[in-house]
Amino acid sequence: MVTVPPVGLRSGKILLGDIRYDPTDPVCLYLADLTSEESQRTMYRCLRQFARWFCDHDEALPEYVHWREVRHADVLEYQLYLQYKPVPTETPGATPTTKALSLATQNLYVIAVRNVLKKACRISSVVPHKRIDAQVYQEICEIKLRAGKRLAKTRTSPIPNLMYSGTHLPKGADSSTIKISVTGSCSWS
Repeated sequence: MVTVPPVGLRSGKILLGDIRYDPTDPVCLYLADLTSEESQRTMYRCLRQFARWFCDHDEALPEYVHWREVRHADVLEYQLYLQYKPVPTETPGATPTTKALSLATQNLYVIAVRNVLKKACRISSVVPHKRIDAQVYQEICEIKLRAGKRLAKTRTSPIPNLMYSGTHLPKGADSSTIKISVTGSCSWS
């Protein structure tokens, strides 16, 4: 459901310029707990996706969601929606295709909703149409996040002139096959 936005005063607690801090809104309370503007922006995008889905309206914003109406079944259905939500991708010079959201991104979206519902349950200043019952919140917390395997973070580089800069190679290592991980550390095979 969508309501008229609450009027609040700008606060330093929410660093996003287009959102006003409202101590009666669980979305604002949650975003105010995040310390960086980038974290606030990321989680707001996650919550906006939920608002669009829950309200079935492309212009819906998380501040206008009646969080009191969110139930266990809704969050389960949203999790399923995220699992099959197509994400357009464009590679320069290639035909546009779609791919699915990663498991980590799906979980992030669900975690954002859970954290707002936590505020809606536990903070007494939240307005009645946004408060949820503790039992409903507990049921939603029982929903397991999606699990799965990620792709390996290492790739093999068979470049013969790639040199090891240390004093000696580890036992059994060959400088022609070095695996370099995303974090920048090296391992030999």
